[in-house]
Amino acid sequence: MKMKELKWTTERPDFACVFVTKHGTEYDLWQFYWREDKSTAEIGACNYYLAWADNYCDEWDEIEDCDFEEYLVLEILPTMEEVHKDRTDKR
Repeated sequence: MKMKELKWTTERPDFACVFVTKHGTEYDLWQFYWREDKSTAEIGACNYYLAWADNYCDEWDEIEDCDFEEYLVLEILPTMEEVHKDRTDKR
């Protein structure tokens, strides 16, 4: 199987993924992933939001604040629909 060529871009990803950022000479590993909004669980709703986390899975600021010079997507993570289906199938 041939590996897809990875490319740096100046556009921030808008989907769930694992990615590296570049800011000057600094590089960091991050992820955007679908997280269940616990505040709506008590009314029986199951809502999700795209969360921004570091490589230790600690949640950071709003995705709009993820502002770096360049981004390199390493892996695309499950979509919101896939995460929801997986969680509801387990209930």
